[in-house]
Amino acid sequence: MAGKKNSVIKSILLAVLFACAVIQTGMLWLDGNSGHNFFYYLTSRRFSQSDSSRPIEQIRPMDIAVGTGDNNFKRVFGSDSKLETLADDAVMRAVSQSKPEEPKDINWDDCLKSKCAVYEFKVSVPFGEYFMGMGLSDNRTPEYMKSFTHIVVVPYDSEIKNGAVYFINTESGSFESAVYYLEESNGLSAEIDSVMSDKDIDIRYISTAVSGFSIFSRNVFVPQFTVSGDSLDGIDEIKCIDLSQASEEYLISQTEQFFSKYTAKTVSFEPSGTYTVSDSTTVVKCYPSGVLEYFSYGGDSSRESQTLSSAYYACVEFLKKDISIKTGYYLSDVRLTGEGLIFCFDYHISGLPVMIGSTIKNDSGIDHAIEVAVVNNNVRKVKKLNANFIPKENAPEQIGVDFLTAVNYAMALNGGADKKIDDIELGYYASGTDSVGVCWFVHIDSTLYIIDAADGSLRIK
Repeated sequence: MAGKKNSVIKSILLAVLFACAVIQTGMLWLDGNSGHNFFYYLTSRRFSQSDSSRPIEQIRPMDIAVGTGDNNFKRVFGSDSKLETLADDAVMRAVSQSKPEEPKDINWDDCLKSKCAVYEFKVSVPFGEYFMGMGLSDNRTPEYMKSFTHIVVVPYDSEIKNGAVYFINTESGSFESAVYYLEESNGLSAEIDSVMSDKDIDIRYISTAVSGFSIFSRNVFVPQFTVSGDSLDGIDEIKCIDLSQASEEYLISQTEQFFSKYTAKTVSFEPSGTYTVSDSTTVVKCYPSGVLEYFSYGGDSSRESQTLSSAYYACVEFLKKDISIKTGYYLSDVRLTGEGLIFCFDYHISGLPVMIGSTIKNDSGIDHAIEVAVVNNNVRKVKKLNANFIPKENAPEQIGVDFLTAVNYAMALNGGADKKIDDIELGYYASGTDSVGVCWFVHIDSTLYIIDAADGSLRIK
């Protein structure tokens, strides 16, 4: 009898140990794959069903490039522009009024040969989640494509009676597309003309695909300069919270957007130089390394369904309330980690992105200017650069290196004559050690080459 009882106990213990092993293996698997972009998981399995009771948000592109069909483009960063509103409306009309078709033998030339607006996403966006964010049913998605990296909107033309919206995926190195047709005008064509004639948007771009540059693995819009005399705005870095003025009243006033009203807050200082403002559910830390960190221990603890669109909504709404952010930002990555769904943003100013350097990354522990962790549709943690960027007065940055020279430098450093360039971007480089300058960022395989646009010196490899 005792032997039978011991056998039952052993069986129970083995079952418990087995369950623990399964859980631990799952945690290790998730952590080991945490470097994967979130869309790796989302496109390989169903993340969750739409919950119509939750607010949702449409994933936004890094920028919109517009052109008139002659390989002459401008790029518009930031949301809430008239261009974006009209382009979004055209996408909505096309998707809701027509069925997707798989165009045959089509390439970038075909998509960019007419007047158009091109959405450029820094992440691969799943169709279902994007349409959900637009308020459309995911049954409008093409059966043969799961995600996309670009949208090309060709506005309706009153003379030839056509218009189209191309969803394009170049993530795997191939060119995959779906087209929806547009059968009416909404003013987008006129707005593209207006942007192209706007003297405040003065950087011109060409398409590497249309230009036939075979050294690129995909289409890239690259700026054109006459290096003998062109210049760009210089920019300054200013602190969101100036720790040199860190009185208790100042810190509370500068962080009040993170707290509920009428809660008692405490301010503490650590010998390391870190200031902490907190109440019963929220903690904000200001580190001397130049990072602000927000933690929330309150909010809804339910295990409700979270979709990409609903989590992105929570993230965007939180950032809108952060009045300390004065610089424009764009979505640059989404990751799934043990801390939740992480939305990563980087800054843009004067029509160019701002890249943070390795010194800032190593000192602060962040890879992007803003990183927001969302769990159960609630923002649980935020890490962000304690800085904004503003144009300098009468201090232009001279451009002495064009994109072909930057490409040649990077290819020579890489040493691979047969390698393809995955991306090249002109932007501002916040190194964390020197003043902010203009650089070329050249991606070859997994290596990033940062080349000073003034003198061609290598900033970092």
